[in-house]
Amino acid sequence: MSDQPAELPLSGFWPHALALEQRAIQGAHAEIGAPIEAAQDDIHQAFRKVIPLETRRSFGAFFTSTSLAMLLIAEAQPATKCWFDPTCGVGDLLLAAANTLPVSTTLAGTLALWSESLSGLDLHEPLVRTAKARLILLARKRGRFNQPMCREAYKRSLASLAVADGLESTHKLPLGTTVLLNPPYGKLAVPAWVSWSQGTTNVASVFAARLLKRLAVGDQLLAILPEVLRIGSNYRRWRQLMDEACSHLTPKAHGAFDDHVLIDVFTMNAIKGSGQPRMWSAPLEATSLTRAPFTVTVGPVIPHRHRRVGPIRRYLDAKSLASFRIIHRVPERRRFTGRVFSPPFVVVKRTSSPSDRQRARASVVTGVGPVAIENHLIICKPESGSFEACVRLMNHLATDQVSEWLNCHHRCRHLTVSAVRSISAGIT
Repeated sequence: MSDQPAELPLSGFWPHALALEQRAIQGAHAEIGAPIEAAQDDIHQAFRKVIPLETRRSFGAFFTSTSLAMLLIAEAQPATKCWFDPTCGVGDLLLAAANTLPVSTTLAGTLALWSESLSGLDLHEPLVRTAKARLILLARKRGRFNQPMCREAYKRSLASLAVADGLESTHKLPLGTTVLLNPPYGKLAVPAWVSWSQGTTNVASVFAARLLKRLAVGDQLLAILPEVLRIGSNYRRWRQLMDEACSHLTPKAHGAFDDHVLIDVFTMNAIKGSGQPRMWSAPLEATSLTRAPFTVTVGPVIPHRHRRVGPIRRYLDAKSLASFRIIHRVPERRRFTGRVFSPPFVVVKRTSSPSDRQRARASVVTGVGPVAIENHLIICKPESGSFEACVRLMNHLATDQVSEWLNCHHRCRHLTVSAVRSISAGIT
């Protein structure tokens, strides 16, 4: 079903997982002399060291920081009885949940209590075993349990952590469950039951929809998801489905996932129930969406796909385009048979990072004759044909107000037609 490889190559990580497991079994008597805190904290660093970045990206194998995990857990309903993580990885979200659970007078008693409240799945055995070891180390730390465990007792403990596909699993979710979710963010071939997309879609969107379907009314989904799901036009129908399935739904922009992963994410607090339409991203101004004097679209030229055939056209691409200028002359030429645009119009560079001082870098194109435009640019064509309206829009896009709004409500690293349309709607 997935375009991703089936097995994350974890041979280099196994020694770290086994060392942590030994530490969890032996407690204070382990030969590994590092304190429990160090044993916990070093696991992310060890994973990054032995698994190349490109491999981690292709599998979406990025683990949740303690601060983000605790931020998510703080949104949980007080009535939560069980926590389930279908993509548990090394257990970061389950550890944050376990910090809210009671501790018994013995390690065995504590693990028995936690087994009733915590469950998690992952496709990869060394990650599941690492998650289990980390939870046992946390139980030791909280209860000051130093005595070693026998291996049989260790194997039997926390049996609700298992190697399985969290997307396909039929794992039973009891009433009072809160699902914790930080899924892979790659692409997936669309399953037959998905109605919001065709071809491929983001794995995270499928996980969230599938899990919400399985929850009982009143139960909760707490998720860390890529920003594209919150504001991307391709996921508008997905957002509608989320709205319809939830009595409560709060999406909150978070920013970069962590210092090592430059992917912007948002958190979603959703409670299963009868839903209603919601505002996933606030407009720039309350009155700015009453009319749309610009037609906004993405440039149609895909350089590596479109052959250089047809009439010779003036041609704009993002790399050679100066920002916040009035372009009277377009020197570059190429052959193109598709849609072209007659000036005046505004072009906005799609690539845009929250770290940029000005998020919406635009220029006004004037002159005569049609122009072919690359797909890394967004075109804003004034319905009035007014050059002055184009200049006002370019100046508006350069303001701090626009950059601050985009940083708050649109933290993807590329601008979308819907975001630019929202900004341009009030310019006349």
